[in-house]
Amino acid sequence: MKTARTNKFVMDLRKGAVIEQNDQRYVITHTLSVTQMMVRHVTTGESLIIDVSKMEPPRPATAASQPQQDRDLQEVDEGDWAQAEVLRDAIEQSLVANHGSASYERLAQSVAVSRAKFYKLRKQYLESGRLLSSLLHPRRIGGRGKSRLPDAVAAIVNDRIKNFHLTNQQPSDAALIKEIRRNCSNAGLPLPARTTVLRHLQWIDQRERISKRRGAYAATQRFDPIDGSVPRADWPLAVVQMDHTPLPVIIVDEKYRKPINRAWITVAIDCFSRVALGTYVSLDAPSTMSAGLCMGNCILPKEKWLQSIAPNDGIEWPYYGTPERLHMDNAKEFRGNMLQLASREYQFDLEFRPVKKPNYGGHIERLMGTLSEALKVAPGATFANPDQRGEYDSEGRACMTLAELERWLALTFAAYHLEPHSALGTSPNEKWRQGIFGTDSRPGRGIPPRFVDDELVRIDFMPFEERTIQAYGVSMDLLYFHDVLRSRIGLTVSGRNKAAPTYRFRRDPRDISHIYFFDEETRKYIAIPYKDSSHPPASIWEWRAAVKLCKEQGISTKNEREVFRLINLQREQANESAEKTKAARRTLQKLAEHTKVRAQKHKELPQAFEAQVPADANQAAAPHEDGYAAKRELILPFTDD
Repeated sequence: MKTARTNKFVMDLRKGAVIEQNDQRYVITHTLSVTQMMVRHVTTGESLIIDVSKMEPPRPATAASQPQQDRDLQEVDEGDWAQAEVLRDAIEQSLVANHGSASYERLAQSVAVSRAKFYKLRKQYLESGRLLSSLLHPRRIGGRGKSRLPDAVAAIVNDRIKNFHLTNQQPSDAALIKEIRRNCSNAGLPLPARTTVLRHLQWIDQRERISKRRGAYAATQRFDPIDGSVPRADWPLAVVQMDHTPLPVIIVDEKYRKPINRAWITVAIDCFSRVALGTYVSLDAPSTMSAGLCMGNCILPKEKWLQSIAPNDGIEWPYYGTPERLHMDNAKEFRGNMLQLASREYQFDLEFRPVKKPNYGGHIERLMGTLSEALKVAPGATFANPDQRGEYDSEGRACMTLAELERWLALTFAAYHLEPHSALGTSPNEKWRQGIFGTDSRPGRGIPPRFVDDELVRIDFMPFEERTIQAYGVSMDLLYFHDVLRSRIGLTVSGRNKAAPTYRFRRDPRDISHIYFFDEETRKYIAIPYKDSSHPPASIWEWRAAVKLCKEQGISTKNEREVFRLINLQREQANESAEKTKAARRTLQKLAEHTKVRAQKHKELPQAFEAQVPADANQAAAPHEDGYAAKRELILPFTDD
């Protein structure tokens, strides 16, 4: 299991971690549930219960003082915790009143350490904010896999295992022991005991052993899960599968309440527990952006999202976190550079479905089937085929808008999570809980860290392009400009007199009215608007359709106003035809959905501002203005999907 990365944008929720609430600092002492923790105030020692959603990570000023553990706290055994508690009690006793050197000597002897060591532990404990984990001993060295044989004997044992036993001739264990003892006898070396040789065999990975002796297929049949399960999905977030599908239900537009065909859904499923880890519903065809938005929904807690789509339904969706492996099919939206680079930043591996391995995609496909079955009772259902549909009038019965469908899906998933799953023998929710907290027979992985900057996670999965800044601004299909760019005009790359430096710009394809500039000097994102502020907001798909029409009509695509004139004409035509055709109503509804996106972005993402331009703008540094606090330089590439 991978250890989650730690930085100020991730909140550690393990025992001994420091958190804050209302500017007060606490240490986590017990995990009560997925949503509640028991904590202890670092100063007063008061214990209380806090909701996870109300916790905040430690402020940056104090983050440096947290101790760096050399092992995962989940792996610490009770004996080590007990020993740390003894040390803590002695240190706390030394803090009650002033003590002389003799008193410190007695306290040090009581815990079997030197006085110097006691002083060091006391300082370490106080600097950590009185964290018990700061008193844990380092990881012990040794144990399983460490041979005690003389080097020459160990060399013979290892060689004979590799080149005699692990071959397709498949000699028996007894034959291996006899062969090793013969070689040692010939070399005048001590003869290893039978149990010693067998112990060395046990240290070999059993899959490797069968693969070398009987072939890769035999190893696959022996060790790979069957019945559609995914290899090594042994805990929550170990393996997550993602896929797209059109939903089998006709929806209606918000204006005329008439059919506009079907919507698409992108879903990610946790293969261990079968919970739906993230979703994204849209009228737009699957794209890189769909995958990115679904990943953002996976990684982030769901409280804010549920409040936006189903504020009064009391839905619980407590599943979130960064997957260790993201498994997908070979669609082009999954093959782009965006997910490749995001996987480096968020530390998850990308895996694509092997050819002729249908079991690798079984979980997500069965979830899609479960979802389709549930949608059969929804008004406007299309069913799997005409035979199932019979005389049912899907378009005539359709009545849900896209927003209503998304709420319906949230309720459906909430019910699915609580119902028994035939392959699990329990509900997905209970399986997730077992994987997080553990059972009598196996430990849990612990509650995943929470990302506390929602917008930054979303922007990490937004595409980007690199562009130079010219006197006219930035060209990215259209021209963009803002006064904050002035100080970069005319600059050249050091050592290359004529080469202008490139800068990174992000944008949301659903709204190209702004691009987001990462200012490396201020470490902030800044919204850069159209150079021509008279242009209306538009999506990249509208722009490309209008550009194509311009080329057909012999109009220069450099004339932005002509392109937007055609965009406006297309919108007017869709509006006039909306009451008559599904295609026009769908176009209008897409425009409405993109308008909602712009409204949400206006609340959450950086906006263009009026900058104060220096007198010599090309020489002076850009004014320091509020933008979007960035945590790093990694920017994801923009694709045309």
